[in-house]
This record gives sequence, structure tokens and C-alpha cells, in this order.
Amino acid sequence: MKAKSELRLMMIVVASLLYVCEAAPVEWSENGHFYLAVPAPDGITWTDANQAANLLGGHLATIQDANENDFVFNLVDDEVFWFDWGSLQGPWLGGYQPEGSPEPDGAWRWVTEEPFEYTNWFEGLPDNFSWNDCTEQDHLHFLGRFSRQRTWNDNWDNCPTKSPHGYIIEFSAPGPLPAEWPVADGGNGHTYLPVAVPQGITWFEAYETASLVGGHLVTITSPEENNFVFNLIDDDIYWHYYPGLWAGGPWIGGFQLPGAPEPDGGWRWISDEAFIYVNWDQGQPNNVDRGAGENENCIHFGYAQARVPTWNDAMEDPAASVSQGYRVQGYVIEFSGPYNCTEEIIGDLNNDCKVDLKDLAIMASRWLECSRLPKSDCW
Repeated sequence: MKAKSELRLMMIVVASLLYVCEAAPVEWSENGHFYLAVPAPDGITWTDANQAANLLGGHLATIQDANENDFVFNLVDDEVFWFDWGSLQGPWLGGYQPEGSPEPDGAWRWVTEEPFEYTNWFEGLPDNFSWNDCTEQDHLHFLGRFSRQRTWNDNWDNCPTKSPHGYIIEFSAPGPLPAEWPVADGGNGHTYLPVAVPQGITWFEAYETASLVGGHLVTITSPEENNFVFNLIDDDIYWHYYPGLWAGGPWIGGFQLPGAPEPDGGWRWISDEAFIYVNWDQGQPNNVDRGAGENENCIHFGYAQARVPTWNDAMEDPAASVSQGYRVQGYVIEFSGPYNCTEEIIGDLNNDCKVDLKDLAIMASRWLECSRLPKSDCW
């Protein structure tokens, strides 16, 4: 059951990345943030929309005033994002009510923990309405009575057949932009896509996302490639800081085989390229015990007190560490050729110039094959 749920989520992420490719996020000049309205024709739960937004480096849109509400509504004022169920049901926003809150209007909050002060509820809402097995309307979306409106409703997260048909992702930066390393410049002709995930992401989540969109976590085989990749992520948005101690950068595609001698035995690239060039930070790898009972078997940039192009070994899920609020908040995808939305389609796994059920079948088979592989801390 868990594998099916995770596979569904990763397919949602793939579809969202396709949409990022076709419809670039739109900047709102008043806060400098970027917004992307993503359609979900078959409906999507708030939880899945929230996770997809996080894995893409953003979060569900949070509304701070009437101007922002108008801007976001205008992005989704199209029938593709709405469906009729007595009233018009619009896309998800980033508001929710923690379990056990006073109903119907107590303790609403934004996923970003920004103040939940401005509201634009439809008349008589929220009301925590129940219908059949659908209970606890604890999640926020747009709703209109007889036409699309910029007003809000509380909705279920456990009623898939009545789930909204879209969601809005908010990014604090323009969003992921691909960069080719040209052969003419001494490169390999590959394309690299840095992705920021401010909420944090595990190595395996990054690995899965990269694989399902037709790439892989970046593998670095020379000082020149290391410098090229580092220049793409030399920005605060990709790094997590613990003041005075360290700066942790994005995941790359190195991992340590199960049972390998610690701390520096058995390291390899997910592409099976030779693991010869290394650029460990001073004293790394060290497989330090962070109190979670796991080895540090995955590689990411950093661990000095500032952004540096050196590497560190880390647990697959750094957030499981009991020390220092450790997390990794980005990753870099490498594609074997030029990245071109009009020619090389993300998700087109059988190279037939379209994304369809055949590609989803390939994704599913890869997922099942992966689930049967020997599993180390990050594989």
C-alpha cells in the first residue's frame, strides 16, 4: 500500500514537472515570489498536492492580503482548474487546520507558518461539513457558488472523488532552470537542473524524482564538473545553515554500498561511473553517529561554515538526526543530453515524443524493480 501511494505521488511530481516545463512560474512583483497553477484533471488530495509542491522546491500558495489573493485567483480563473459539484470547486491553497482544532474556524494556519490573518471565506464558511465517509474539512481551497470566485472554502483531504482539480505552487525564487555544460567549453554536453526544496528532502526522494523525470542525481567525475555544478547551486536557496558550525548543500548521486568498510569504503555513483575523483571536505567522510542508528551513506555538498564545493557524507534522511536541526534542502539532476521542452519531453521514457500510459507503465516497472533491489541506507 505504501509503495502504491509513493508511486502515485511520484507520478504527480512528474506531471507537475512537465507543467513547469510548459508553463513557467509567474512572478508577482509585490513580493518577488513566483506562482505556478498546476491542473489535476482527475482530482488530487491536499496532502498529495502539498508533497508535490515541496518536492518541486516550493509550497502550496499562502495568501497574505487581498492583492495576493486576486493575483493567485487570476492564475486559476480557467475551467481546467475547477469542477462543478453543486458549487464550483477550485484549486488547493496552502491553508490547513491542525487535528483537534476548535471547529469550524479555530487555529487555521499556513504551511509556511506565516500569520493567518487575512481571510476571504465564502459566506457561511468554514463549516466543517460532513458527507458520507468524507469528514473533517480541514484544508483550504477556492470555491464559487455559480461562477468561479476568489472566495475560500474548507474541504476534505479524505474524499478523493471530490478532490479539487488543481493546486497553486509558490516559489521564493524563479524555480528550477536547466543549464547545459557545452562540449565546446570542455564539458560533456549534459544538462544539469538544480532544485531547491526549502522544507528539506531525503536522498531517496531526490533520487526517485530525478529518475522518474528521465535523469539521475548528478555524478561528478572531475574538478571541472564539480566547479560547474557548484556554480549552479552557489545560492542560499539551496543551502541549510547552522550558524557558526556548518553550511549543508544539495544532494548528489554518490552513495555507499551496504556493509562497506566505514567511513570511506564502497562509495560509488548511481550511474556506475568510476568513483575516482573525490572532493571531500576536511575530515570527511566520517560516518559520525547522529543518534538515529543510521550510517552516513549519502553525499551532498558542504559542511564547512560557508558555501563550498567540497562534499560531506550524510544520513539518507538527515532530519532523523537528533542533533543540530540538520537537513538537506536541494538536489541536482543530470540529463545525458540537451534539455529541450519542445524536443526532449520530460517523462517521455520510451522516446516516442509524447507522455502517455506507456511511460507510466515504464515508471511503475522501474519502481517495482527498485523495490526488489538490496536496500542500503540510501539505495
